[in-house]
Amino acid sequence: GDVARAFRQFRDTSSGQRPFILVGIEQGGLLAARLLAEEIAPDPDARARLVAAYLIETATPAESLPVPACRGPAEVGCLAAWVSVPAGDLRRGADLRDRSLVWGAGGELENLNGRALLCFNPMLGAVSDREAPARLNLGAVNATDLEWGARPAFLTRQVQARCVRGHLQVSKPRSSALLPSGSWEDRKKIPGFNLFYGNLEADAMARRAAWLRASPAAIPRPSPPAASRTVPATP
Repeated sequence: GDVARAFRQFRDTSSGQRPFILVGIEQGGLLAARLLAEEIAPDPDARARLVAAYLIETATPAESLPVPACRGPAEVGCLAAWVSVPAGDLRRGADLRDRSLVWGAGGELENLNGRALLCFNPMLGAVSDREAPARLNLGAVNATDLEWGARPAFLTRQVQARCVRGHLQVSKPRSSALLPSGSWEDRKKIPGFNLFYGNLEADAMARRAAWLRASPAAIPRPSPPAASRTVPATP
């Protein structure tokens, strides 16, 4: 409910028909998936403003999507969702297909139970089972202890990735800074860094540019700052 109210506040107070991008990660992705289905997809105005929805590391059933899947770069109003596993880890992939939590028809959480997953490959900018070689990896980052607002350094060509049976199999990163560390439990968790930072940044910018080309009149020009406005001279 808090997420839905926050979105309605944004929708009702943002100026004009400005576009927006929806992003959720892991549990946040689960909440964003429900927001997309219940608040955005049924609302023609909100849906028209949606550049893309990114549900990162979020299991998303491939059938009955609230908006179309992103089948290629620069498409707009579409959904990019994936959940990753280390390349060759077939057991974890099987567990994902069976035990991942998704929203049921009645608004309750339920296990995926083997249903097909949507798999967007961020290195290809598309839902595809083609392999993305490491040369397409535009920049992985580890922002540990980075100051808020600082741009992290990009590490390129770190991984290759391919969608296999609905999950994104990702190779071992080349840099030790991007390898899981800590306790056994920590190493089993999804690492707290983004292997596809550069690709996602470029993908979002390309989709926004495509949206603007299709709807250039929807973005109002900002008013000049008060200090720079022309003020009539006093008599």
